[in-house]
Amino acid sequence: MRLIVTTLLALLAGCVTEGTVKDLPPITSFSESVPVRLEPYDPYRVDPLREEFEDHFIETGPYWTLVFSESEGIDEVFTIKNAHMHDNGFSPRTMFTYKIEGELACGGKVYPIHAQGSRSTGSRVVLAKGQAVERALTSLVDTIEKYLSRCERMARQAPPPKRQALDVYDELLKLHELVEKGILTRAEFETEKKKLLESS
Repeated sequence: MRLIVTTLLALLAGCVTEGTVKDLPPITSFSESVPVRLEPYDPYRVDPLREEFEDHFIETGPYWTLVFSESEGIDEVFTIKNAHMHDNGFSPRTMFTYKIEGELACGGKVYPIHAQGSRSTGSRVVLAKGQAVERALTSLVDTIEKYLSRCERMARQAPPPKRQALDVYDELLKLHELVEKGILTRAEFETEKKKLLESS
């Protein structure tokens, strides 16, 4: 029943045109997450799976939504551009690889990000697919955390915003009034004036 519902939802979203949706095993070892909003946030997300020269789809939404947030209150956003899985053809131990392409928006900039994870099979093909997705998302999280740290450093090092011309003019008028009242000396006025002009 869950497979049918997932397929119908994917069809309605325009994600699946043909082929079947294959379930992945529950997440067992993956526990990392990042304070980043995911676009699109879709618990029922399915991605293409090229397996043994046939096209299928795999449900990856539960993996993605465990790692990322859907909160509108988060400024940092990771947008999925492409995600898919493929195998390496026929071999004694088939290798499944899940590739991710996307963009991270943080600190007023957009960074292209790529990640992938691979897992070879023994007899447990479904488990290998799930672990490939987990490894790709682990790699993605590590990369995103590095960019988040970079954005934080850049925000700390950024110069303070320059004052608006009208603000500076008002401050100069106030200082001039203090000089006229005898509260500030002319030398003190010139010192403060220089500081204001340098900050504008």
